[in-house]
Amino acid sequence: MTFRYAIDTVTMEVKNNNLKIVGDVLVRDGSLDTGNNSAVTGNVYLMNGSLSIGENSVVTGNVYLMDGSLNITNNSAVTGNVYLANGNLTMGNKSVVEEDVLAIGNVTGTGTIRRNAVVTGTIESGVTVLGDKTENASSTYVLDEISRRVNTSPPTSPPLPATPTFFPDPAVKLTDTVISESNRTYYTGSATENGLSIDNNETLTLKIPSDGVLSFAVKKLNFGNNVTIEVEGNGVVMIYVEDDITAGNKLDIIPKPNTQSQFRLLIYSNKPGSFDFGNNLFVGEGGGFYIYAPEKSVKIGNSPNQSEVDVYGAIVANKIEVQNNLYLALPDNPSGTQIPWFPIRFDPSATSTGPYGSYVEYRSWGQ
Repeated sequence: MTFRYAIDTVTMEVKNNNLKIVGDVLVRDGSLDTGNNSAVTGNVYLMNGSLSIGENSVVTGNVYLMDGSLNITNNSAVTGNVYLANGNLTMGNKSVVEEDVLAIGNVTGTGTIRRNAVVTGTIESGVTVLGDKTENASSTYVLDEISRRVNTSPPTSPPLPATPTFFPDPAVKLTDTVISESNRTYYTGSATENGLSIDNNETLTLKIPSDGVLSFAVKKLNFGNNVTIEVEGNGVVMIYVEDDITAGNKLDIIPKPNTQSQFRLLIYSNKPGSFDFGNNLFVGEGGGFYIYAPEKSVKIGNSPNQSEVDVYGAIVANKIEVQNNLYLALPDNPSGTQIPWFPIRFDPSATSTGPYGSYVEYRSWGQ
């Protein structure tokens, strides 16, 4: 399992508006309403549910629904193709599909399809098709054409990582609010039993050693308001969290100033629970924040605006809930960076789990 999607979740709920996602979105079981003024720069896949694209919104990519209908509301667009294996397309005023529509179903409304439309049902007269229009097509033909264009096999479920072999002893040294792996020392006592807590207005420094991996495990994480996580060094920080994360407002995850550090912070878990982040979660340029928790619910509060990316990274979870203005980007590999953004891989077939609880491949990280 790699972070192929910016969002990979069983269910997703967008509480309000102004959602921005750069990367593909996969919702495995449930419908999705993007809210108004939203933008997804990537493909959207729903395995079992319908998709509503809110007003004044855009999906810059393809939409593929295995079992559900698509509603493109007023002044909204899909710049790619629309593939509906079992569902209808409804188009609002001034809505647009820039490429083809293939549907086991009907097309209704008043929008525009700029290329071709092939459906097993009918296309209402209010819908303008600028290319070829085929109605009452055979289901076999439409499904075969969809299968020819996209991989219609249901995506496999994300594999659960194993519990780290050193848990509940976190293989790190905690000195004040600095965590490092110097000599692989351990901290014990209340920090292990009650998790790791950082008070309001504090800074937690994570020091990546020369081998490029800092890894530790805790029962839970608690962050107060206005907390900063600074990462020093190049590589990856892996934090296994058995139970929950509670973070107050304004959590900044950034490279340590004046160090030019490049890092990926991975928080992972194989247990049920919740990761709750308050308002103003921010990940600075040079860092990536990845959540891999297939059994958890993840909640992210309001973000201040959409003038810049709030979070560089990706999320795999059981349920994702976001509020206003979140801007989440699965980043490209910027020129000149030494550590690529994407490849964090869990291999469930590996015979040796190693100290991190599951085999993690760093080949393309240079490790």
